[in-house]
Amino acid sequence: MITRTDYLQNPKELHNDYWGQFVTDYERELVAFKIGIDKLRASKDPHFNDIPLHKWDYVARYLHRKELAEKLQKCGDFLTDGGMVCLLKVAARQLIETAH
Repeated sequence: MITRTDYLQNPKELHNDYWGQFVTDYERELVAFKIGIDKLRASKDPHFNDIPLHKWDYVARYLHRKELAEKLQKCGDFLTDGGMVCLLKVAARQLIETAH
């Protein structure tokens, strides 16, 4: 388990690993359904910033917030809107890396 303290000591190197530890098939399927694999592949930005933030916020509405908050708490973190977007974008990255 990567803690929030670990992550903050080396955020560039641990970003994907930190948020990735919270990603499940549910989040990947959610991003695939609500954003779409084609749109993710068409993104020209490595952080998917060319997909409007309001779309990521919309997808975040479907996250299992209580469960996610409990997982984050175990790592010394708490649930935020920005964190949910980070998690979804890591899920998106995982989708692209594994999609054929």
